[in-house]
Amino acid sequence: DDHDLGVNDGGLEVPGIPARQTHFLDFLGEAADSPRRRRRGLYRRIDLGSGARRVRLIMLDTRSFRQAHVIPSTGAWCRGVPVLGRLTPLFAAATRGLATLTGLTAAHRGDVLGQAQWRWLEKQLALDQEVGEEAFPGGDGGDGGVPAFTVVVSSVQVLTSAPLFESWAHFPVAKARLLELFRKYNPRGLVLLSGDVHFAEVSRAGSCGDYDCCGGAGSGDGGGDDGTRNEPQAVGKGQGCYGEVGCDQIVEVTSSGLTHTCMTSSLLTRLTCLPVLRSFVAHRIEPGAFYTGANFGTLEIDWDAPGGAKLTAAVRSAATGKVVFEIDAAPAHSGPSLAGTHEWGRSTGL
Repeated sequence: DDHDLGVNDGGLEVPGIPARQTHFLDFLGEAADSPRRRRRGLYRRIDLGSGARRVRLIMLDTRSFRQAHVIPSTGAWCRGVPVLGRLTPLFAAATRGLATLTGLTAAHRGDVLGQAQWRWLEKQLALDQEVGEEAFPGGDGGDGGVPAFTVVVSSVQVLTSAPLFESWAHFPVAKARLLELFRKYNPRGLVLLSGDVHFAEVSRAGSCGDYDCCGGAGSGDGGGDDGTRNEPQAVGKGQGCYGEVGCDQIVEVTSSGLTHTCMTSSLLTRLTCLPVLRSFVAHRIEPGAFYTGANFGTLEIDWDAPGGAKLTAAVRSAATGKVVFEIDAAPAHSGPSLAGTHEWGRSTGL
C-alpha cells in the first residue's frame, strides 16, 4: 500500500517506483524468475489447491499506476515536521470530502490500475470461464482451471461510501469498470479484501445506489429482479447472522491495522474517528458493522462443510484472536451469507 511505496497517499507520481518495487520484492524474497521481476507493478495471481478444491487469489496493485485524486492529496506534505506533519493527512481527508460534496469527484476520470493491469485482471477473471479443469496457459502462480473461490485483494477499499478515506470511490470510472468485470465474469465464491483505513468493517455493493452489479451502472435500486431491496434477514445462526446476499451485493472485508488504529493515533484522529464511521454507513451490512480495535484478518476453508465447501473470511481482535465478524462464502453463485457477532461497532480490543 502507500506506506510500502514510501509516500502517504502515494500513487503514479511517486519518483523511482521501479527501484522501490525491486527493494520491496527483495525484502519479500521474491524469486528471481518471478513475473513481478520482469514487469512494472506488484499485481499477481496465486492458485492454491487443485481440481475442485482450488482457490484463486488475485492481488491488485492500486498504487504503482494510480493517477492523482481530482484534488491532489496533501497526505505526504510536511512529513516529519512537528504538528504540520500530523495535520496534512487530515487536510487531505478533508479535501477528498470537499471534492465529493462539490461533485468534482463524480466527474473525475482518473485511473487506478493502468491499462496493462486491467488487461491482466480481465484475463485472470476469464479463467473462470474455461471449461472443466483444463489448464489456462500464461497465468501467474498456478496451473489454471476453475476455482471454487476467488479472493480479490485491493489495498484500498472498493465499496465504501465514506468520502474522507482513500478508496476506489474517488475514481468512479475505474470503480465502475472493476464492478462491471465482476458482473461480466461472475467469479465463484467472490470475496474482496482490503485495508489501509486503520479500522475494520464489512461492506457490500448494491446498497449505495450508485451501481447495480446485476444490471450495470446507475440502476440505483440495489435490489432483486422484482425491484425490491434485498434486506438481510435473520436466519438463526447465532448473534448477528444474516441470510443470503443477492447477486448485486459483492462483499468486502476490510482489516486494518494490526499495530495501531484510528483510536490509537493522534488526538484529533481519535476525536473524529467514531463520528465519521457512524456518519457514513450506506455500504455496510449493518450501520455498526465496524471495529476500531487493533485487528487482523484470516481466511479459512472447510471443503467438507454441510451443503458444500465454505470459505470464511474473518476479522479478529489482535489482542485475543477472537472473531469480531466474519463472512461465509459458498462457490455457488447465490452469494455469500454474512455472519457477525454482537461486538460490531466496538472501539476497544476484545
